[in-house]
Amino acid sequence: AKATIREKDQVIIVEGQMDVITAHQNGWTNVVASSGTALTPEQLKLISRYTKNVAFAFDADGAGQIASDRGIKEAVALDFNVKVIIIPAGKDPDECIKNSPSEWANAVAAAKEIVDYFLDKVLFGVDLNNPTQYRHAVSDLIDKIIDFGGHNKTSQDFWIHKVSQRLNLSEKGLREDIDSRMAK
Repeated sequence: AKATIREKDQVIIVEGQMDVITAHQNGWTNVVASSGTALTPEQLKLISRYTKNVAFAFDADGAGQIASDRGIKEAVALDFNVKVIIIPAGKDPDECIKNSPSEWANAVAAAKEIVDYFLDKVLFGVDLNNPTQYRHAVSDLIDKIIDFGGHNKTSQDFWIHKVSQRLNLSEKGLREDIDSRMAK
């Protein structure tokens, strides 16, 4: 996969070996597997020799989502540009590619920036007119900004801007809440 990763300047990380095999059989040769949920900083450092652009396409189940969040956190800590591929059909890349290669291609092309991914994930099913749900969503997003917004203020500012726009919040107030939580 090294040559294609360099050529496309992107790696797609999936969970399992079958995902990789099916992807490669269908021309997606910049796909590698983390072998389940064991993506490590060492693996990411190896990948960084070829690209700093990572797209995660982990399974939609609970374990896959936990693995994705861990992988995203590790990649952000190593200053990767991270996107998340939302798999439209099936529960994993293998099934999606087998069922509809064009849907897989569209999903890869439409990979979400992590801030948009987490905004959609946290706000899914939330009634923003319900004060309790709104407060919980804001609290969850503050956690995401702290965990995934990067280790510098510029990156956090980007997240704060996106979150404040989506939730119609004051950027200053959101920053104060983040700083307060980080001080604890």
